[in-house]
Amino acid sequence: MRTICSLLLVLLAAPVFAFDQAALDKHLDTMAQAKRGDAASWKAARGKVVEMGSVAIPALETAAAEANWTTDGWRRALAAEVCRLRIAKPELATEVEKPRGIDPAEYRKFRHGKPSCHRDFAHRGKEIVPLLLEALEYLAGDYTFSAGEAGAAEKQTLMVALMQAPGEALDARAQFAMQGGLLNAEYADDLRAFAAVSFGQCAGRTALATLAEVIDGQHPIAVREGAALALGWAPDKAALDAIKARLTGEQSDARITRALECALGNLGGAWAWQSRGEDKAAFAKEIRKGCAELLVAELKARPENQDVICTALCMVAWKESLEALKAIAADANATQAQKEAANKTLPLLEMAVAREK
Repeated sequence: MRTICSLLLVLLAAPVFAFDQAALDKHLDTMAQAKRGDAASWKAARGKVVEMGSVAIPALETAAAEANWTTDGWRRALAAEVCRLRIAKPELATEVEKPRGIDPAEYRKFRHGKPSCHRDFAHRGKEIVPLLLEALEYLAGDYTFSAGEAGAAEKQTLMVALMQAPGEALDARAQFAMQGGLLNAEYADDLRAFAAVSFGQCAGRTALATLAEVIDGQHPIAVREGAALALGWAPDKAALDAIKARLTGEQSDARITRALECALGNLGGAWAWQSRGEDKAAFAKEIRKGCAELLVAELKARPENQDVICTALCMVAWKESLEALKAIAADANATQAQKEAANKTLPLLEMAVAREK
């Protein structure tokens, strides 16, 4: 009895930490107002939130709710979710801050001897995305890389992974940062192209207007090419219309054309539409049919792009395309290039269609 009474006295004497909502709001506002790349301000306010511990998690979950990820509010929602993850899963933050794949002591153990952290990030799915966005937006300057070419490769590997993984996770929360990356001329052209694809994957139909503006605008060709590819990630009739308008219009750049043809494969991909469920079956047929017909028309118009068009047709795997290609191959009025392109594509498409039965 004496032992129990002593324990109760100890528990009663223990300090009780009251949660300070006003202080939390102040720190989150400071993080949200930090300029892009201002790691010092961001980390100082973040540290104060993390010090609050698990008692702050319910309020952080509320602040990071899906409804708060908007054009105006996403940075504050990001701040809240980053702090929640750092309290609840600090090991996840360590994976982003110190990726093993860009540590020369690790990647040089492998035969290829090259940095690689994309797979590690992608394996975590949506869970890790807010921490990737934090690294991209605020902490990229904190990383230490090797000297010379090795360091350049490590940095490039990290930046590409930070751009790619959020899109591959199909995380709508990342659309604002990815759009910013696409439009940020301070980034190298190839990184902006990766951001374009990721933006399309994250935002879907919402991304179409911006992507179209980039394709038609005065941006570097690699950036425009990335935006063209990204059209294929918006499962919407408007995406098909946007691609068709540019392929049948005055589009003359060969790289953009091939990117648009490739986008048709993603947009009409049989497996992708199957994964969306039976309730989308009727709409899937409409989109796949439209993509397949446009690709067959492209094969006739640009047989020199047979490799890209063939891959896209196999992804769509639309059965009626087989008869259309056979008709081209047997058409006495078709050019030799058109016939050869159709004949090269037919056996591969037959296998693709057979797999879909």
